Amino acid sequence: MSQLADEVPLNESSLPVELQSKNVINPIYNVSALPLSVLNGSDALSSRAGSFNSHGVSQGEPYVVITEQPQQRGFRFRYACEGGSHGGLQGTRSERSRKSYPTIKVENYTGALKVVVSLVTDEKTPRPHAHKLVGTNCKNGYCSVEIKANSEPISFPNICISHVTRRNLIDVLTERFLDRIKLNRRLSGTNLNPDQTISEDQSKNMQLNVVCLSFEVYLGSPDGSFGKMLPAVVSQPIFDSKSPGASALKICRMDKYGGCCSGNEEVFLLCEKVQKDDIQVRFVEQNEDGGVEWEAYGNFGPLDVHRQYAIVFKTPAYWNTNIDKAVNVLIMLQRKSDKEVSEPKAFTYFPQNRGEIIMLLTLHVSQTRRRVAERTIAALVDYAETGDIRHLLLVQRQLMTISNKNGDLPLHLSVINLQPEALKSLVDVMCTLQDSKLHINALNHMRQSALHLAAIMDQPKVVESLLHAGADPSIADRHGNTAAHLAVANCAHQCLASLVKYLRPGMSKSDPFPELNYLNFDGYSPVHLAAQSGNVNMLRTLIYAQADVNLPDGKSGKTALHHAVDSNDLPVAGFLLTEAHTDVNARCFDGNTALHIACARQLVAMVALLVTAGADQDCENEEIPDTGEEEAEAEGEVQVVAETRALDKLGLRPVDYANDNEKILKILRGESEPDCFLLETSPKEGSEEARLLARLSSMTVRDKPVPVSAPDTELPFTKY
Repeated sequence: MSQLADEVPLNESSLPVELQSKNVINPIYNVSALPLSVLNGSDALSSRAGSFNSHGVSQGEPYVVITEQPQQRGFRFRYACEGGSHGGLQGTRSERSRKSYPTIKVENYTGALKVVVSLVTDEKTPRPHAHKLVGTNCKNGYCSVEIKANSEPISFPNICISHVTRRNLIDVLTERFLDRIKLNRRLSGTNLNPDQTISEDQSKNMQLNVVCLSFEVYLGSPDGSFGKMLPAVVSQPIFDSKSPGASALKICRMDKYGGCCSGNEEVFLLCEKVQKDDIQVRFVEQNEDGGVEWEAYGNFGPLDVHRQYAIVFKTPAYWNTNIDKAVNVLIMLQRKSDKEVSEPKAFTYFPQNRGEIIMLLTLHVSQTRRRVAERTIAALVDYAETGDIRHLLLVQRQLMTISNKNGDLPLHLSVINLQPEALKSLVDVMCTLQDSKLHINALNHMRQSALHLAAIMDQPKVVESLLHAGADPSIADRHGNTAAHLAVANCAHQCLASLVKYLRPGMSKSDPFPELNYLNFDGYSPVHLAAQSGNVNMLRTLIYAQADVNLPDGKSGKTALHHAVDSNDLPVAGFLLTEAHTDVNARCFDGNTALHIACARQLVAMVALLVTAGADQDCENEEIPDTGEEEAEAEGEVQVVAETRALDKLGLRPVDYANDNEKILKILRGESEPDCFLLETSPKEGSEEARLLARLSSMTVRDKPVPVSAPDTELPFTKY
């Protein structure tokens, strides 16, 4: 040590490049906690990516730019005890099928160079961070790469971030400062111990859940060394995904898809990890250009956030509480601190239930008593001669637009009281009124049309009569249900068949019944309701009418197949897979496929069915595995976590939910034929279940589903 004290001050160009990267003689970023007397150089600040002009680089001079930034979210900092590789830091343009990584390019230079990457803090004046880079070409917390000839962009795959715990922070920072002092002063026994209070001060303020990459480039010299250092560039911040304040926001599920326009309705929302004092639920209505037309926030407090994964809030009132039809808006999570938002989901505001509904009806009753009497006498004569009640109704047809105290017209009452002949006469007469379709589709105080009531009471002939008279099957009731929703919910199969029997004017054969894909205020389409009720005949009719079988619901993003698996309904799942062209690998909001759900619920036969239909066993959901290192650290004893996950694995696969179930594991590994599990049940001979299971047992893995067969009730799509 005494010999070193007599040496002259070290020169940057004479040092190995690993030491040059830590040298602050000509600093690219300033370690602000160190006294300026320690730093024998200028106090230049670092620049953000692409801002090299702030360094005054002359035209034609070499400079560094970041061509692809590192991913900001979705990457977890690992503890040293975990060991091994867990998937490198990826770039912002990375995709599942095509990986990309942080990349830089040195402009105006083609010779040899060396790049040193280190971690710095996310501050206006970045400082060295205590966390370390590990992985390919990494040593002592730094990553260095030599390039013989600079021509292509330089990427950095397979680098990870090693998390340093707060209790070790002071020691690590002291070591970093010691390296810098050694390179800027004569080495002696008196100046090798920096003031530890500096490290203590920085450790108190250092954020451990966010870092930035600093790229320092050294140009090659003729003698083979690397001397001149270009101004460094610093990447955008990288957030630790396991930190609630830095993780990606995501809505996983809601118990309501809509609410009343007056607001104040309670909604339960499941989400990824959030901080209770740094989260908002934002409602937004956008205009045609994507601009914000209206926004408001859900009402809840910190105590309404349950264990960072659930929020119970009350909806805000819509700006117009006098709407007469449903209005669609967007709902999203928003972090207060950085205004980060989640992917938006749909939310529907529907009109209030009022004691009086404003009917857009006009009465034309200006006849004189004499004219009324004359017409009534003539109508009585015609009725006496023919027995046709329509002669009497025609004289008083304006009275058919008058509702009772419940908002029901005579048309509604004929359906409620099961009087199809009376309804036919009423419809024939109402068609002679001005704006007849408006009256045919009139709503009572429960927001029910005559067509809704016919579907509820399973009157298929009445449904056809109303459709011919101009009834609109796309109108929704106070719960957002169309006539098709109500027919499915009430098991009125013949009514559903009547609803999709005729092609309405203006509809095309490519999309004949768009209302079949409408979601009610619970977020379900008729296909979802049919799958939940286990009614294969309903499903066959809906699919034959071109309903979207892969439509996700509004609450959790589940398709009909997900709901069938939830109910362990093999016949429904079998129909969807073999006849309805269902996407077996469709994902819900949390990234789970039907196979994930079947494995998690330990449904052996369902797993066999899905594997036979070609389900992707390597498909990963969006759940980040919990290795338990945070709890271990809190107890002061960090245990080594056994990691067997493959490189770049982001979530859990179906096999991760098998829970050592040997039957499921054998199916997933291909050690057992799925057919043997499909035939374990013994359905009644000749039943729908027996027919479907027979078809399933004859399938081979990844067989293409056959076209859906016509339902028992013929649907010729006849025009009105």
